[in-house]
Amino acid sequence: MSYGCKIKNTDSEIQIDDTYINYNIVETHLSESISNAAGDVFTTVSFTTATSLNPLILFRPTTDSDFAYISIDSYIKSGSNFTGFKAITTKGFSNNEFDWKLALPSPSKSAETYGLRTYNSSGDLIFDSGLDYFKIYSVTTGIDIKTAEQTVTHAGISNPYYILSPTYFAVDSPAGGIIWYRAGLKYNSSTSVKIREFQIKTGVYPPAELKGGNRPDLTLLVCDVN
Repeated sequence: MSYGCKIKNTDSEIQIDDTYINYNIVETHLSESISNAAGDVFTTVSFTTATSLNPLILFRPTTDSDFAYISIDSYIKSGSNFTGFKAITTKGFSNNEFDWKLALPSPSKSAETYGLRTYNSSGDLIFDSGLDYFKIYSVTTGIDIKTAEQTVTHAGISNPYYILSPTYFAVDSPAGGIIWYRAGLKYNSSTSVKIREFQIKTGVYPPAELKGGNRPDLTLLVCDVN
C-alpha cells in the first residue's frame, strides 16, 4: 500500500489497511450436540442463513469427558451458497456439545451513525467499528500430536473460541484391522484445551500393514470473542 490508512497493534501487526478484509461474527450457537455412536458419522450443522461469502467457524468444546474430542471437517455448499459445515466426534461417543460462531467478511456496513469505516479501492468494506469482530488472542504453532496428546494453555483468557488447522485425516492398520483418525480438540479447563488424534471409525482391512494420511504439525488460534 503506497497510500491510505494502515493501523497496527503494539506488536506491529496489521489490524486495518486497504488490503485485508476483517471477519465479523454474524451467528452464535450454544450447546450444539453431535454424536458418533456407530463410527464414521459426521453431523451436519446448518447456518441460520446461507451465504455466498467464504465462512470461518470458531468453536469451543464444552463437554468435560476423556472422549469428547471434536473436529470441524468441511463446509457444505449448495449452488453458490455455503449452508453449514460437518463436524465429528470420537467413535462410540454421543451428545458431545460445543459452542460455535460463524464469521464472515464484512458484507455490509452497520447501522451505527458514528465511528470508523474503511473501504478498499474496489469499494469493499474493510472495517466498520459498529460490527462485531473477533480478536486473535494467541497463535501456537508446531503442535505435534503424532505420538502424544498436547495441552495448550491460555492463562490470560477464559473460555475462548478456537480455530485448529489443519484437522487432518490419517489411518493405521494394527494386526489386519484399520483405524481412522482425525485431529481435534476437547475441553480441558476454562484456560486450556487438549489436542490429539482421536478415532472416528474402525474396521477390517486385509493387508497386515497399512498406514496413510498426512500428519503435519498443527496451529491453534485462541480467539477472544465478546
